[in-house]
Amino acid sequence: MSGFGVTETVLALTWALLLIVPIVLAFVVSYFLIKAAVKNGVKEAMRDLDMERAAHREQ
Repeated sequence: MSGFGVTETVLALTWALLLIVPIVLAFVVSYFLIKAAVKNGVKEAMRDLDMERAAHREQ
């Protein structure tokens, strides 16, 4: 009988998971870090606009 046996298939799947899981985790962490950075940037931009509007009202 030729081809992979059950043990080889399980080992191949295990290695595939061990290689894929860290990559997926890196993408997930990157997604949330970028999302937080964009959210912070938008908040800061809105604050700057509010401060500029307030400065123009005082003039």
